[in-house]
Amino acid sequence: MTPLLSKSTFIRSLQCQKSLYLYKNFYHLRDEISQERQYVFERGHDVGRLAQQLFPGGVDVGWQSPKEYEQSVSRTNQCISEGINVIYEASFVWNNVLVAADILVKEGSGWHIYEVKSSLGISETYLRDAALQLYIATKSGLEINGISIIHLNKSYIRKEELELDQLFQIEDVTNRVEARMNEIVFGLIDARTTLSQKFIPDIKIGPHCESPYTCDFKGYCGWNRMPVNSIFQLDDLEEEQKWDLFQNNVLDFRDIPEEYQLNPLQKIALKSRISGEVFIEVEAIKSHLAKIVAPAAFLDIQVFRPAVPLTSGAHPYAQIPFGYCIKNMDDQESRIYIAEAGFDFEEKLLEQFISDSNDYQTLICFDKQRQSNALKRITERFPQYKDETEKRFESIIDLSEIFKNRHFYHPKMKENLRVLPAVFGLETELNKDDKIKSDSLAGTAFEYLYKDGDLMHAIEIKEMLKSYMKGNIEAISLIYKGLLMINDQ
Repeated sequence: MTPLLSKSTFIRSLQCQKSLYLYKNFYHLRDEISQERQYVFERGHDVGRLAQQLFPGGVDVGWQSPKEYEQSVSRTNQCISEGINVIYEASFVWNNVLVAADILVKEGSGWHIYEVKSSLGISETYLRDAALQLYIATKSGLEINGISIIHLNKSYIRKEELELDQLFQIEDVTNRVEARMNEIVFGLIDARTTLSQKFIPDIKIGPHCESPYTCDFKGYCGWNRMPVNSIFQLDDLEEEQKWDLFQNNVLDFRDIPEEYQLNPLQKIALKSRISGEVFIEVEAIKSHLAKIVAPAAFLDIQVFRPAVPLTSGAHPYAQIPFGYCIKNMDDQESRIYIAEAGFDFEEKLLEQFISDSNDYQTLICFDKQRQSNALKRITERFPQYKDETEKRFESIIDLSEIFKNRHFYHPKMKENLRVLPAVFGLETELNKDDKIKSDSLAGTAFEYLYKDGDLMHAIEIKEMLKSYMKGNIEAISLIYKGLLMINDQ
């Protein structure tokens, strides 16, 4: 029997036929899904459910498990025959290809398909996705008048209540989708041909492994078996450079030709990685640290970026600061502030931040741009705090600039806040068992406070956030300590 194809497996086939074959025949070989990627999936579902309110009163025929798709197809046909005008997750199968329209709306004698995306615009992948929807729904016998993509409106600014007609932007893509029908037909033929084979397609790794999505069979294809000296381990190289070298049979960065075009910073990194020597510009480091004026404190600000604005004055995916940690460089104790998740907490956060940072001439951080951007939008809403906030911006000294400008480079270095202390021989056991291990997951955790009404769970999340933020401050202080050791040489 010919394996069932869905929208996701079809898009997978356009990216890589080998990935399709592995997914259908060796599913157990998939890489583990990261927490960040799982959150992207959940965010898409949340946005999709919210968009259904643009067309209220519909019947949801979606399935919880892929095994239930036949029931969903049957319920879709039943709704159509009963005269239901709005159907959510309407499913159609033709020639063993399954699609599910996010929203199906009756228009005159025909129907209009609405696909919902949690993005700020329309990509080529989305158009191919929509083209498959239109093709299969039409082949299954449904009269389709048109198809549109609903996505988030980047210009929308939330006020009191969510205005769904402003939050979402609907674009009719019927003409653009119809122009891609030949691509869909030939794509389905290619996918069927691949799945009829008795062997795994021999497709080498390439840029397609990351575009349009990160493939979940990279481990199988050997990405995790790359040599230590692989060009893909040299973070300073641009992606285009890596693939250019790869296509020219240069896999080990020690084999990069001397005449190969590299910028000065890339040359420093390559030389250090090959020789194993640490590159240090002592005077540049001293000059940077000399900008620090006491009293000083270490600073870390955390943000979240909800797709759907949850606070007043925010737009989709706006960076919204929800907490910070300040530690006097001469003390052990940290001051941690986490906002109460709600509609309008930013003014209180800004007031508290100004108060807690008032006694310091210098704030020492890692990645000034992120720290500053986190607060700039708030000052636009509350201009009465602008002068005081700008004073804080001017007082920030960014330790990451030392590493970005290659004033210090260690051959085993990764420009990661939690990893960098180790290159100075300074390690800490603090927070190694934290469930939150990145800024993006910290933001996700805070966003969950809006969804989960369980008080005990909220307390647990806040404790995890405090532990993570305390760990960040500890890492910044250790990096500073390591740089001071160089400064004293």
